[in-house]
Amino acid sequence: MCYHLKQTTALDILAEKMGLNEPKGNHKDLFEPQNHINGFTFSWVPIVTNDNPNQMRLGKWWLMPSWEKEWSPKVRNTLNTKVEKIEEKRSVCYRYQENHATILVDGFYEWQHVGVVNQKGKKEVDKVRHLIMMQSGEPFHLAGLYSNWYFPEMEATIKTVSILTRPANSLMEHIHNTKKRMPVVLDNEMAQNWLNNHLEVQDFIEDNEYFESLPLSAFKR
Repeated sequence: MCYHLKQTTALDILAEKMGLNEPKGNHKDLFEPQNHINGFTFSWVPIVTNDNPNQMRLGKWWLMPSWEKEWSPKVRNTLNTKVEKIEEKRSVCYRYQENHATILVDGFYEWQHVGVVNQKGKKEVDKVRHLIMMQSGEPFHLAGLYSNWYFPEMEATIKTVSILTRPANSLMEHIHNTKKRMPVVLDNEMAQNWLNNHLEVQDFIEDNEYFESLPLSAFKR
């Protein structure tokens, strides 16, 4: 699953690269570009949503349904949402499937499980971290869903997001070789179609050709 991101591009430069308007307000106080964003820390991340598809903003990564009063690691994990499960009403994100979003990243991390033999001759599993990026090195979009949620700490309503995941393509199947999943990676054209509501969650299930053709590279990190 996709729980760790990389976003090292300054927000003003990121907005320019992606053809978006810069975030408004005190975004520089909320977000600092970093090599490793851990989703389990309820982090701010740069996002775009379909209610204003030309505006980059910051959202909290961990979709919070409206009835939750505050975030806690004990709240049901919504960092990711499986595209195959979205129609199940027990899915927290079922009611938010029309709220299209993208998360802007330089890359994401996954761990490959590799069998090794230790010094005592016993078999163990070594977890090897890989950074997955576009071959061009440019930032890209991950498809997601968002909710509007009242954030008590700020006394304001904010956006919170979940990243959509699907079955892995051949590259990710080799790396994420236990769960064999991948985030829904979108190029600029597909991202615009998603944000302009020309695509639905279900469209990401069967389009294996598109996901197989993504120009992604993986590096041991």
